[in-house]
Amino acid sequence: MYEDPSLDHSWLSACRGFHEVRSGVRMQNTAEVGAAKVFRRHPLRVLDPQQALLFFVPVFTYVSKWVSSPCRNSTGHRQRMAAAAATLSTSPQWQRFRGRDHFFVSTTWSTAKTSFRSQLFELAAPLACGVAGRYKQFCAHACTRRSSALASCTVHAPYAINPHTITQARRRTRRPLLVSFSGSFDVCCTGTAIRCRLGDYVMAGLNQPDVLIRPSLPANATRTMSGACTEKALQRLGEELARRRAASAPTGAEPSEEGAETSRALHRQLAIAYLSSRPRLTAPAEAALISAAGDDGDKEGDDASSHGRRLGESWREAAVGQEAIRTDARIMASSVFCFTPAGDTCVAGRFYSAVAAGCIPVVACRGAPHPVAFEHLLRYDQFWISLSAAEWDDATTLLQRLRRINATEIKRYQSALERHRADVLYDVPNSRVGSNLLNEMLRTCYSKAALADYQAHGICNVSDTAWPPRALGDRASALAGERGQTQGRTPSTS
Repeated sequence: MYEDPSLDHSWLSACRGFHEVRSGVRMQNTAEVGAAKVFRRHPLRVLDPQQALLFFVPVFTYVSKWVSSPCRNSTGHRQRMAAAAATLSTSPQWQRFRGRDHFFVSTTWSTAKTSFRSQLFELAAPLACGVAGRYKQFCAHACTRRSSALASCTVHAPYAINPHTITQARRRTRRPLLVSFSGSFDVCCTGTAIRCRLGDYVMAGLNQPDVLIRPSLPANATRTMSGACTEKALQRLGEELARRRAASAPTGAEPSEEGAETSRALHRQLAIAYLSSRPRLTAPAEAALISAAGDDGDKEGDDASSHGRRLGESWREAAVGQEAIRTDARIMASSVFCFTPAGDTCVAGRFYSAVAAGCIPVVACRGAPHPVAFEHLLRYDQFWISLSAAEWDDATTLLQRLRRINATEIKRYQSALERHRADVLYDVPNSRVGSNLLNEMLRTCYSKAALADYQAHGICNVSDTAWPPRALGDRASALAGERGQTQGRTPSTS
């Protein structure tokens, strides 16, 4: 593991903005920080480079973009990437195989307009022949189109988590909520259709106080627009609340006094959140939502409507702020099940936060199996509920299904969560994420099949007779056909 400050970016933790990016809305992109921690204290780490088979580069490719002085020096992101490139490319360890035995971790997002390669500037070239732990596996090995993968081989690394979930899980002794979700209804890419269905769960849970679907706005939303799915859900909610007010009585079973208060609080929270997106609504729906937003038990009529409109305006600015993130952690730790529908990836960052909170993840994505970190090493079916698109699309039936899961089965899921949290979380004692990443790299990137693929595509000159070192090749071959191993047989790292 490199320790030169130009390559080991741990010192960025002293910079302005570090805490905000690690604990704010961008937190899931900061897995690089957790990876540096687990490899720094990994039992197979060696301090003598001559004894190492693999080399970890602890650069903070995402965090670096968001921090600023004062800290160690006044350099910016571009300068830090250039310094890292200069140090790495002149390192004797890198020059030996031109970085083929080097790896790094980054869950930095990438788009067609802003590729991962372009965000690394000069550092992209010396990292290109190594291995990258990314938020999804862009290609098994021999990546020929590498604007997002960057490296010649990628493995699936876990996202970073909501940092408050672990603390909240320790504090909670009861889980009064059946199921919860906090997040955006409007996302791009993999989860577009899946997330849009969350509006069905808002409606299906209106008479179920222990079902909490808490929407937030996407980080790039403006004050004058909302996503189509959020707007559709808002219109449906407003129309239903208007109908109920006109009838002067709720539908369904008569709730208890406590249940009625919880239900009113939920309607109020939903209304505030939705109003904040400034949607285009029919007048009756908007009036019902404004009134519901202001109904805290003390205000009625015009007072409630005026109060609700002000709350809707103020909620927009806090939708994805620190308080909302802390609240999300508290809700997850109070829930038996947590919806973790697909977002930018099939298994979204929220899944890992649910694991940290001790909340049984309910994963929904179109297509099966759902790609997830270390899927060849772990039995995810023991601690998640995996849904097909058809199962997710029927909100009423799914909520009934979750209610029918008995206490014994819930305990079995929770026990498996506790056993496996160290397999997928960076920030827990005795984390096994480092060992799992090393095993995945050996199996995926250094096996005979992978090397043959490199040669066939002419990638990174792997025909060099000195590559790979025999010890590395032997260990990779031994792992290539194995499953279910989470520890041991990993190479020494420096």
